[in-house]
Amino acid sequence: MPQNARVRRGSGLPADPDKPEIFIGLVGAVGTELERVGSIISQSLEKFGYSTSSIRLASLLRALPRYKKLPTRNIDEYIDSHMTAGDDFRHLCNRADAVALLGVGRRLPSL
Repeated sequence: MPQNARVRRGSGLPADPDKPEIFIGLVGAVGTELERVGSIISQSLEKFGYSTSSIRLASLLRALPRYKKLPTRNIDEYIDSHMTAGDDFRHLCNRADAVALLGVGRRLPSL
């Protein structure tokens, strides 16, 4: 296999460079079983030769200096502070999709 060939995770087969990249975002209320939904989507996509990876957008905010001290232990504080930080980040960027773009940017280096 060529040194620069990409391999689909778990398949051992070279990735198809003509296959389009798919981004799916899951958003749900507190308590929603998003992990279960993501797992079902993942299993379905793998049948078509796709591999998947999960990115928690809220955690990406903590990589930015302005939000590096967001709490991570108490679930109520975590949810409130990260939602507020996401709102603040979208406002600062003047883009409703600013937090989503953090996720896309996180994925790009491995393409």
